[in-house]
Amino acid sequence: MLIAVCVVVFIFGIIICIIKNISKKEKEIVEKEKIILTKNKKILEQDLKRQEEKITNLHLNLNLKIETEKTFLENIRKMKKSKNIDAEQMITDLFLKINNLIQIDKKNYDLINESSLENRQFIQKLSERFPSLTNNELKFCVYYKLELSSKEISLLENITEGSARVYKTKIKTKMDIGKESDLNTYLKNI
Repeated sequence: MLIAVCVVVFIFGIIICIIKNISKKEKEIVEKEKIILTKNKKILEQDLKRQEEKITNLHLNLNLKIETEKTFLENIRKMKKSKNIDAEQMITDLFLKINNLIQIDKKNYDLINESSLENRQFIQKLSERFPSLTNNELKFCVYYKLELSSKEISLLENITEGSARVYKTKIKTKMDIGKESDLNTYLKNI
């Protein structure tokens, strides 16, 4: 009986040791996971902060570009209205303003490339899903996804507003989405 009690106590001791070891390993695994999650969280927060800075810089540069374009347009209007203006000086001023616009675009080169890559991926997905769309129609889909109006698209493509609306109708027909469906919303979900 004494031997049986000793064996039971011994087995009970081994079971307690095994349970403690398993518990200790689980705690170590949980701690490692916490450390990994903390590192991932810090990396994601840094990435988010970097993206927010990029967007802020893009907004600032875009505002600067818009103001420069307004000044450029105003100078062209002055040159058109004025008869006694020094053409050489005006051309030099316009050249400097165009150069400023180019410099602003160079600052945004990385962000523009990211955007171009996203557009290419979107066009690729769209062409795989709807192979009947022409290259021109795919380009129009990017415009519609950006929620450009028919007037804005007509200015970009040098076509009439009516033609831009016809393209939209053709695209909706090829994609087999109803006339009541909003193409812009549909494209954003692709």
